[in-house]
Amino acid sequence: MASGGLWWLMRSTGLGEKIIYVAGSRVAADFMCKPFSMGRNLLFVNSKNAAGAGDRREHIRQNLAAMRRLGSLLKAGGKLIWVAPSGGRDCLSPEGNVVPGPFDAGAVEMMRKLATEQGTPQTSLYPLAMVTHNIMPVCSDSLEEVRVVNYTQIGISLAEQVDLGPEAEWARGISKPDIKTALAQHLYANMHEEYQAIERELLEKGIQTQQP
Repeated sequence: MASGGLWWLMRSTGLGEKIIYVAGSRVAADFMCKPFSMGRNLLFVNSKNAAGAGDRREHIRQNLAAMRRLGSLLKAGGKLIWVAPSGGRDCLSPEGNVVPGPFDAGAVEMMRKLATEQGTPQTSLYPLAMVTHNIMPVCSDSLEEVRVVNYTQIGISLAEQVDLGPEAEWARGISKPDIKTALAQHLYANMHEEYQAIERELLEKGIQTQQP
């Protein structure tokens, strides 16, 4: 949350306060995240693993309310909405490489449906890559674990706009049941291309993005 908000603030005065972030509930519970989330426009969506059996019904209710609100914002138009369909962070893979987390196809499909719903103004979708792992490595599910913060550079890069129409190149020859997976993979590929471009540029400056 912090990296995104600070970047927009540096580029355009006042824009950071207008961004609407679709975020997990952890940003309000984690003491490291909470200070950077205060004063932001947040729509909370609970993850599947965030609740025990007793909380699941309430979390589903909260998620449905957040989706209705998101749909209303898209229909109103003129909004800048930041969505992280995989948590929005790069993290260590099982092989020990720092890579962006895979996109959740269900979350991507929900955004596509809301963005293309009848009565909704044209929605522009841009994949965004962020190299941020080394400044504060991603934590596990525990809120009590030790957190590590480093002083280092990060990188952010915006990809080209993605066509959500049924005739888009990424959708050609794809059956309807496979559309959501194809879109998630296409968005991830575009984002990952930008991620690798950031890594190359940082390496040229002598900045190591992977773990030693």
